[in-house]
Amino acid sequence: MTQIADGDICRSMTLPIYIILPRLLVCPTMSAASFSVEFQVSVIISFQSELSKTNSKSDLRTPKPWLAMETLPLRLLRTK
Repeated sequence: MTQIADGDICRSMTLPIYIILPRLLVCPTMSAASFSVEFQVSVIISFQSELSKTNSKSDLRTPKPWLAMETLPLRLLRTK
């Protein structure tokens, strides 16, 4: 998991996400008649409140963090 921001983020602020993928562990996106190799990236944003910091994690009344999730297709291209 990669953390790109922490704290109160300004509204309307763009947060670029740059991730270097290991060359030996990935291949370009491929599609053939009998198979395809495709990738996707999941972006998960967790929101924490001050209430979750004051209560212990073993307390069942402790508020759980809110999550926002989005899964996006990732197209990998081979360049020279």
